[in-house]
Amino acid sequence: MPWSAVHNVLLSCLFQSSPAVSVCRLPYVILAKTEQRMFGLASLLGGGANRGLNTRVQQVTAFWLTTFATVGAFLLGSLPFAVWLGKLLASADVRSVGDGNPGTANAFKAGGLRVGVPTLVLEVGKAGIPVWASGAALGLKSWALLPVAAAPLLGHAFSPFLKFRGGKAIAATFGSWLGLTGIVYPLVLGLAMGACFAVQSVHAWAVIGGVLLFGVFLAASGGSVAHLVLWSANLTLLVWTHRRELSPSFRPRGWLPVQRSKDR
Repeated sequence: MPWSAVHNVLLSCLFQSSPAVSVCRLPYVILAKTEQRMFGLASLLGGGANRGLNTRVQQVTAFWLTTFATVGAFLLGSLPFAVWLGKLLASADVRSVGDGNPGTANAFKAGGLRVGVPTLVLEVGKAGIPVWASGAALGLKSWALLPVAAAPLLGHAFSPFLKFRGGKAIAATFGSWLGLTGIVYPLVLGLAMGACFAVQSVHAWAVIGGVLLFGVFLAASGGSVAHLVLWSANLTLLVWTHRRELSPSFRPRGWLPVQRSKDR
């Protein structure tokens, strides 16, 4: 089915949903209508000019869809739910507890399950939903999804709502990979972080070590080059957000033989 026919079908359905959904789809409506007019011009030209213009139209459309999706994902990722829910549900500033990070862990510390659980869901969702929607609804794939998947991580770490002093982007990392690949990769990532935390007690090293092991899994399981590039960017960001906690040396757990030998 040609692009023009696809867009005709989509445009006939766009405003049959709720007003809120229609507003969210407005950029796509504008792009679709513009593309229809350009296809009309291409049909008048005919021949090779038609094919060339059609290809160019598709490239321009994909570029602007990626741009809109990336900006939207960044804005969603920048929403500081941990700070807002901490104040709303527990009258507490999560930045005043623990390590001062405006993230999920301190939401649990500041308000227990009542604050922590909804914060976790929203922090994961604000990254996962735009990435998933960009693939499922807008049809973005592979390299086009890379900036969209990275955007909520950057939005969380450099939130304009917090004067660009955001969180560490751990929950957002899980959300972004969940929206991009489904449940398996985030599950492997969580197991890898858990294994690293089981053998040593420095939280930051558990995160970085888990992401490194996750990268090994990506490569060994035949992950795409696009996924490996995203993994590299993700790792770089997490090293940056945990940079102040990476100074302590490796602290093995007491049950490890190396720790027992040191105690002797």
